[in-house]
Amino acid sequence: MLHLFAANNVLVLIDTKIVNNITQYSTSSGKRNMSLKQLNVKIPEQELRILEAFADKTERTKTDIIREFIRSLQAKI
Repeated sequence: MLHLFAANNVLVLIDTKIVNNITQYSTSSGKRNMSLKQLNVKIPEQELRILEAFADKTERTKTDIIREFIRSLQAKI
């Protein structure tokens, strides 16, 4: 299922899995209104293929996988 949001005067179509993960993250971190920021990353094509293969295998988005990895870094700080 897809959700349509308006963010900074831009309409954004987001997959339900992402919405659920954002909601879970914002609730667990105590933030009710988490503002989303965009991050552009340049990676080698081989690493992109690895990420895409993992996303396909786990039926998740690349964004979801990267967000989860970033959240896992909190324990290492």
